[in-house]
Amino acid sequence: MPRDRSDAGAARGVLAHRGLAVLFALVLAVGLLCPPVAAAEDYPADIDEDLHLEAAGNQTVTGTSTLDAGTEVTVRIRSSGENPFLMQRQVAIREDGTFAATFDLSSVPPGSEYTAVVVGDDGELSEPVSGTIREPGTEVSTVGMETNVRVAAGETARLNVSMPASGSVELKIGDENEVGYQVTVALYDRDDDGEVGLLFDTAAAGTAESTVSVTDGDGYEIVRPETSLDSPLEAGDYPLRLYENTDDGDPVTLGQLVVTDEGAGESAESADSSEQESEADYTDRWWHEAAPGIAGAVALITGLLSLRFYQG
Repeated sequence: MPRDRSDAGAARGVLAHRGLAVLFALVLAVGLLCPPVAAAEDYPADIDEDLHLEAAGNQTVTGTSTLDAGTEVTVRIRSSGENPFLMQRQVAIREDGTFAATFDLSSVPPGSEYTAVVVGDDGELSEPVSGTIREPGTEVSTVGMETNVRVAAGETARLNVSMPASGSVELKIGDENEVGYQVTVALYDRDDDGEVGLLFDTAAAGTAESTVSVTDGDGYEIVRPETSLDSPLEAGDYPLRLYENTDDGDPVTLGQLVVTDEGAGESAESADSSEQESEADYTDRWWHEAAPGIAGAVALITGLLSLRFYQG
């Protein structure tokens, strides 16, 4: 008995609706397989790095923030060294985007190393800034350096050091007792431009090769024996301590050299651009992997539209 044309049309209609359901499922799957690209984290607050705290009252930590005026944040100073302490103050962001928190540090022994950071309900809101509590009345030095330097293992890090009028400082990289490696180098501002650019070759660290060098016009000298290593310098955090004359006294600036796994694609000189490149690579990779699924979804849409046209 011949099949009724209305039955055939209904069958085609059911097939088309099922195809649309399959299409929806495929499009949903493609969306799940292509997660959004994560943006590099930007802290909404910054502590002023020219921070000079003394073992006295009325010591102020200042900074800036992109948070809305009136937003309450907590400024925290902590130390886990020989004289551990923790102090914090809750402050509000001012109309001009600045903040200030005042502490009584008169009970803290001079020479205590500290870290200052801004925190909120969801964790840290700023990069930590490290320093040393000074004797009251200590003259503020113009000596300084970058406090957070990142470099991929096997690459060369650059560290810019602001020099004093005397033209010489000492920089200790690492700590043999803490991280199993250290080298102390004296830097000389030969061209009197107030700055020395130090280059630290992580691939040569601990070997007979030259680990440190300086940019043109300046000088350096290894003043403490470098630790010998049987294998390449490992990824990790290596403390940086900068001394105005020799390393006999307290450091004027503290920081850290962060060595990342080889191939991480980030160096001290181009961290920001490398992060952008890695995000682009991440996006390209996901789109290439998703391309077959997207092409299949487009083909299915075309087929279903043709089927609906034929049915009509």
